[in-house]
Amino acid sequence: MRETASELLFDPEAVDRERGVIVGEERTRNTPQLRATRALLQFVAPGQRLSNRLPIGDLDIIRTAPRERFVDFYRAYYRPERATLIAVGDFDVDVMEAKIRDTFADWTNEYPAGPDPVIGELQPREAETYIHIEPGAQSSAQLIWTQEPDQRPDSLETRREGVLRNLGLAVLNRRMSELSRSSNPPFLGGGGGHQELFGAMDIGLVVANFETGAWQPAIEAAEQEQRRLVQHGVSEAELQREVTEIRTALENAAAGAATRQTPALAGGLLNAVNNEDVFTNPATNLAIFNAVVESMTVADVNAILRATFDGNGPLALITTPQPIEGGAAVVTAALEASQQVPVEAPAATEAMEWPYTDFGTAAAPSDQSVIEDMGTTLVTFPNGVRLTVKPTDFSDEQILVSVRAGGGDLDLPSDRMTPLWAIDPVLSEGGLGQLTRTQIEQVLAADVVSVSAGAGQDAFTLSGATRPEDFQTQMQLLAAYFTDAAWRPEPFQRMQGLMGQYLDQLRATPGGAFALEARVSWPTATSASASPPPKRSRAAPSMRCVSCSPSPPAPVRSKSWWWAM
Repeated sequence: MRETASELLFDPEAVDRERGVIVGEERTRNTPQLRATRALLQFVAPGQRLSNRLPIGDLDIIRTAPRERFVDFYRAYYRPERATLIAVGDFDVDVMEAKIRDTFADWTNEYPAGPDPVIGELQPREAETYIHIEPGAQSSAQLIWTQEPDQRPDSLETRREGVLRNLGLAVLNRRMSELSRSSNPPFLGGGGGHQELFGAMDIGLVVANFETGAWQPAIEAAEQEQRRLVQHGVSEAELQREVTEIRTALENAAAGAATRQTPALAGGLLNAVNNEDVFTNPATNLAIFNAVVESMTVADVNAILRATFDGNGPLALITTPQPIEGGAAVVTAALEASQQVPVEAPAATEAMEWPYTDFGTAAAPSDQSVIEDMGTTLVTFPNGVRLTVKPTDFSDEQILVSVRAGGGDLDLPSDRMTPLWAIDPVLSEGGLGQLTRTQIEQVLAADVVSVSAGAGQDAFTLSGATRPEDFQTQMQLLAAYFTDAAWRPEPFQRMQGLMGQYLDQLRATPGGAFALEARVSWPTATSASASPPPKRSRAAPSMRCVSCSPSPPAPVRSKSWWWAM
């Protein structure tokens, strides 16, 4: 690290060799998704550095710039005042600090420092529409509002605003998630978000992913849900549901703080440095959250939501693999017509109880033994069920559960392909006989539980992760999915819509095409179980839905929510 910081030689032959490597990397990374991201940035940030400074840069410069130009950049920007060294691990802090001082204390740079880049001014914009045609990219409709960047330093006040905005956007995300789960949904998935883009601008946005060609219902639903949120705000019941869920997640993180993984800690510190934020531990994050929600009102949340979707816009961006007949004028007309449709406040949701608490009389074990050297207990029940219990100290306050049943691949038909990738999204999203997936999330908002389905060579599996106080509910949830899974048609239909575009996205890149063809060439009945499409996860702060696209460029400074499926 010390040699890299100040002693690089820039041997001319090595520089020339690396030119070809960078050109090859650019060719490999030039995917439909990246081109869609470039289109997004050029649309929202015309004339600003943000729109044309994605990594790798200008290939003409890479190919032709003399060695001295690379050396000048190195001397101007690889400097001790720009560097942060992060060390996280199982070591003596004093010893490590001494080693760092011995190695880096003499690092100086006598050359002139390079200036910070000029980001460029945000230009005033009116409502505008742009269509980006990109085969192999996710079809999506985005409505974007741009504002001057918030340059205030990280503080309790900015974090309070972030908590309020997160809660309001969580309500929007949940509303749009429920729409995507409905019968004949207007889009495949979507939601709202707020981003700070490299100090160039802040954006509020609403995104809806759609099946190829179905752009109009998607953009109309996105526009109307955004407007419903701004005009009518969130309700107290909706807000408290999100408070419960986020607080539960923060409490769980605080309980397991002592066993956070080293890479996650190092990454968190690095992000804080890059974003000029204060690094805080999970207990502090929980305390800040509780202090904010104790004094907040619904009016506070609604005010910040209105501010989020204010400014230049809306800028409507449609990404589609095929042209839209009539072009941008048709999209603009549809959007303007949608804006004239009155929107009402959403209906109140009826409170529900968790009904899966009784599965019959519990049986006493018929046998129990301990494998001492593995610290493992084996339990057998009269009905043949076998239980394995293995205590670990890997993660505080966490219990992992996996249930195996049936024959897995061995139970599948041998005369046709079986889409195993659909098991988890169709089963879990299908909910239970007495509760839809949305209702399950509502009823269990205060519990740390999960369910994931899969298939192995010799068993089908249901698994979940929980904490000690929610262990019983977690077991009830898994038992309910085993005994009363609903297998509703809507998730399967949604996966059919997603799968077509997923395959197109795979085929649009060399790696994806190879992975797809290599897998489907396997001479087995389950060869259609190529890499599964992205799965929905419950929204969490500062997370993005991997199946929504185009997504903003990384790294992006954000204290707010991205969108959820």
